Order: sequence, then C-alpha cells, then structure tokens
Amino acid sequence: MKVYTYYEEIEGESRSDSDRDLQKTLLNTWISTWKQNGFEPVVLGKEDAQSHPMHKKYIDSIISAHKEANNSDLHKHPYWIVAHNEWMAFANSVEGRALVCDYDVLNFSYTPEMASALPNKFVWLDGLCSCMAKGTKEEYLSFCELIVSEKDYLVSEMKAHKELWGRTEFGDQDYLQFLEGKFKKNRLGLIFPQTRVSLYDHEGKTHEGQHLIHFAHDTIYRARNDPAFEGMSIEQIRLKCVSDLIEP
Repeated sequence: MKVYTYYEEIEGESRSDSDRDLQKTLLNTWISTWKQNGFEPVVLGKEDAQSHPMHKKYIDSIISAHKEANNSDLHKHPYWIVAHNEWMAFANSVEGRALVCDYDVLNFSYTPEMASALPNKFVWLDGLCSCMAKGTKEEYLSFCELIVSEKDYLVSEMKAHKELWGRTEFGDQDYLQFLEGKFKKNRLGLIFPQTRVSLYDHEGKTHEGQHLIHFAHDTIYRARNDPAFEGMSIEQIRLKCVSDLIEP
C-alpha cells in the first residue's frame, strides 16, 4: 500500500540552507518509518502540483484571496504557497484510494491493515488538522475545487481571523477549518475525531502505544523551553525530539 507526502523546498531567505538540510533529514526519517511498517512511501513535489491542469487557477485563487483579505502578498511568504500546493499534487498523482500525510507524521506501528479498514470514502483522519487523509485523486481535487468556488467566503474568513489569530497568511489546515461546514454540506467526505494521530507531547511524553505521532511545529515551539535545547533552532529541536522517540 502506498502512502504519499509532499515536499517542496521553500525559496528565498525565510529558510536557511541548514534548515533545508534538516527538513530533508526529517523527510528521510518519514520514508524510513512508513517503509518499516509495510507501506510504500512516495514523495511528491512541485512538478506534480504544477503539472495539474487546474493548478494555475487554484493557486491564483489562493494568492488573490490573500491579497483581497489582508493585502498580503504570498509571493513574499512562499511557505504558504507550498502549504497549498500539496493538495493539487495529490489530486494529480495518487493512485487508487491512498493515504496522504505530512512528512512530520511518523509511523511507529500503523499498518496497511489499519488503513484498509477505513471507510471507502474521502476521510480526514485527524479532525480539522489537515496532516493526514485518505482518498482518491478525484476526491482530493474536489477539495481544491471547493477552495476555488468558495473564494469570497474564504476572504471573509481570513479577514475575520486576522485579529483573532494574529496573522495575515493562512494554510491548508486553516482552509479546512474555514470550510468544515461546506465540506460536510456538500457531502465531500468524512472528518474523523482526533484519535488516530497523536500530537507530540514533550512534557507529558504520553506516546506509549501510539501508532502515528505528529511532530507539529506548534508543539515543538512549546518544547523549546526545555533547557536541554538551549541554542538550538526549531528544526534542530524537532529532529532531536524525533530521534529521542525513535532511538530512546
């Protein structure tokens, strides 16, 4: 069984060469953990996203929505373009009904049998976190089409959340949260409770028996208060947290 992720190097000065190397190390760790548990990991990239016939319409809609909402130029914040590119890559390249996930979701004991037991529908597997889903390329495309068709609504949501969340750029997870009601109303798929993916917990370290662990940046930012991480970058801390769990 294949499992897909998306990796695209972020251009510009927002990420250092050192951090890019650390991202590649994390990506290779993702490949290793999924392969060890019986999956065939597949890494998609920028060309997979941009070669879809709808890509320009899709990404132009996202860029213009940000401009209209908060006068934000995503070309100056390339991370957020990358965050949206992945769904177009999945819509272009996955085979059959396939798992997709972020490459910071590592597999500790999740099996193809567990994935096969999921409903024969498009499902988000971690609530309103977009880190993991299962579906066909047509179903991933349906989410991209929803984003384009609901541009005006998304503009209003981004305006409303500027002060609430303290930022002017929004990624794929934000869009999933904004579109939850419309996703359900249009019967595009299911949104499962947050029970299948465990969020990394540096303080509690409640990871025993967890099949999938998400080393999300938010939790790593909280972990940096540990004196053991003094002088380390966020990406260095994240890899240290990963290695401490994989090789205790």
